[in-house]
Amino acid sequence: MNQKNKRFFWLSFFFGLMGCQSKEELAFEQYKINGEEIYLQQCANCHQASGEGLKGVIPPLKDTDFLTPDRLDQVICLIKNGINEP
Repeated sequence: MNQKNKRFFWLSFFFGLMGCQSKEELAFEQYKINGEEIYLQQCANCHQASGEGLKGVIPPLKDTDFLTPDRLDQVICLIKNGINEP
């Protein structure tokens, strides 16, 4: 199989898989992609792409007790408006 045929095969495969998803699943996938882009643009510089932060300087987001479902409103506010205090 030449390079052009391989590319066609994988594109067909990818779009075929997308055709098996519901509108809700596709919307959720796009939502996750958008969230990742926002995180990489606005948060990863300090908290790192891994979410591990910088020890003693920037708190981690990964494996933290702060990011829990019961604090969702606070987390959304912080993401939307940022924070300038520890």
